[in-house]
Amino acid sequence: MKQNDIPDSSVTQLRSTELSNIFNVYYNDENRYMYNLLNSLYIPSQLNRLLYTAVYPLPGEYLTQFSYRMYKTIDLAWLIAETNKIYNMLEPLNPSVPLRVLSDEVVRDILLRIKLL
Repeated sequence: MKQNDIPDSSVTQLRSTELSNIFNVYYNDENRYMYNLLNSLYIPSQLNRLLYTAVYPLPGEYLTQFSYRMYKTIDLAWLIAETNKIYNMLEPLNPSVPLRVLSDEVVRDILLRIKLL
C-alpha cells in the first residue's frame, strides 16, 4: 500500500509530486510503518526528443530552484535528478550543461504510474 492509503489520521498525507510516493509502505513487527526502498524508477538515457525540453540552469542555481522554475514545485527535483543522472543534489548545477526537463504530460503520466505501483 502507499502512504496515502493508510487509514490512520496520524500518518501525513503526501502531495502527489513527492518522491515518497514511489515506495510501498509496510507495517513491521515493531508496530511501525516502513517504506520498501527496493522500488525504483528508471528513466532511460536515450529519450525521444518530443518528451522533454533542454533547459540551461542559471549560474549558481541548485536543483530545487531549477525544479521550482520548471514545475513550480521543488518536489520534482528528484525527477529532474533521475532524468539527468544527477547524483549529488547538493551541488549547484552547471550552467553550461542543459538539463532534460520532461513535459508536463510525461510528468503526469509518471506520477499516475507511481500511484498504481
